[in-house]
Amino acid sequence: MEVNITARHLELTPALKEYAEKRLQHVKKLTNRITTANIVLNVERDRHIAEITIGVSKNKINAKAIAGDMYSAMDFVVDKVVKQLKRHLEKLKNHKVSQDTDIWENIEESEGSQGVEDL
Repeated sequence: MEVNITARHLELTPALKEYAEKRLQHVKKLTNRITTANIVLNVERDRHIAEITIGVSKNKINAKAIAGDMYSAMDFVVDKVVKQLKRHLEKLKNHKVSQDTDIWENIEESEGSQGVEDL
């Protein structure tokens, strides 16, 4: 996974960078389909803004959080991304299960109709 951390209007300290990477590990544990992660940390007056864009397979997940300090903003934005990623993975799982059950239903119907024709 390629991780890019960008800081706007503030200095990216090693502690801040380490904290961002540590929080990103929670997201990485959910799936191995994550290809890229872009984190943008921004300060506007007294608002600390954290934005994350994560590339999952061919999709992108975006989240933005605003808080009083940067650490809180990163916590909020990671929680949002985890929630969105879980929802995305659940949709993929449900879609696959429904396709598999449709295939089995079609096979059972075709086998049942063949038995009637043989009589």
